[in-house]
Amino acid sequence: MYKNRVFKISLIIFIAINLIIFKNLGLYNDDWLFYNINNQTFLEWSLRVWNGEGGVIKRHVVVPYYIILHLVSPFFIYCFSLILSLIIFVFFIQLITKIVNQNILDKNKKDISLNFIFLTFVIWYFFPFNIGGQFWITGIIHTKLSTIFFLISLKFLTEKKIFLSLIFLSLSFNSYEIFFFSYLPISLIFYYGGLADKKNFKIFFFGSLVVQLFFLINKIRPENSIEKIDYLNVFNDTFLNLGKLLWGIFSTIPIEISIYIKLILITVIIIMITLISIKTTKIYKNNFFQKFILLLIFSLILNSFVMTLGKYGYWGKGIFSRTMFMPSILFLFFISIILCVKTKVNTIFIFFFSL
Repeated sequence: MYKNRVFKISLIIFIAINLIIFKNLGLYNDDWLFYNINNQTFLEWSLRVWNGEGGVIKRHVVVPYYIILHLVSPFFIYCFSLILSLIIFVFFIQLITKIVNQNILDKNKKDISLNFIFLTFVIWYFFPFNIGGQFWITGIIHTKLSTIFFLISLKFLTEKKIFLSLIFLSLSFNSYEIFFFSYLPISLIFYYGGLADKKNFKIFFFGSLVVQLFFLINKIRPENSIEKIDYLNVFNDTFLNLGKLLWGIFSTIPIEISIYIKLILITVIIIMITLISIKTTKIYKNNFFQKFILLLIFSLILNSFVMTLGKYGYWGKGIFSRTMFMPSILFLFFISIILCVKTKVNTIFIFFFSL
């Protein structure tokens, strides 16, 4: 892939666009924590960050990044964010390539297009409802680090290195909570995809439950204690939150566009995705695609459940679209699986989304 000329040119253009964007970005909301230390010494400020992120919120892994990034300008922090995104892409492309090669019918292997996967990654990166997770300084420290650790955990799972997989799953949970519970159906995709054998997956399964339980107990704050949870409301709000997710995506379409044009665009996209999905079911073995879709949906419901427990809702605009980062990761998995095989419909879809 890295010797591919189209890929190299695309990557250069992608980085150049980011550098142009970074020049016009500044500090927003909690970002001032990086620079506003008031009358404190650097050591006192560092201890305050440790007591806040490490003590109260218990995200110890991110504290060194906060402290180190304090020493550089916002532009370099954004560049650091881009590096994290490229790391996500490297691990993501490895996992997608593995699972596609393992499950696709042999006759379709010649049509696998890594350029298509890279283009889907670029489209995902610039999703308007994904801005908070990609470009908000405070947001990227959590979302991207947690995602990198989780992807590494999956990589080690597929390599039968279960202990290392659990270590990086722990780092992911410590840095942010977006993969709480959802990690399991995502991991099952790789199990049903033939990249984790039954014996090793059992060890991972029970080990991960211990890790999840530890961090669940460790991170519960007094105001969210188990005895204060209204489970009926949580159940209802979990599914209401999914409605907010759809609205969050819809709300990012510019208001200047007529509602009729919006509905036409959405209808066209839904029809194209449906057609591609129907075709995709025929290019994978052993009903893999159907299992994949069900597990993605289950992951999304669990993420909505975690958001509800944390008293958050999905929000599609501005910096708080960070809440959409995990659903956007699931969507990236989905579009990569359905678009990785070069067909006429996929080519049209990629072109349409790139406009």
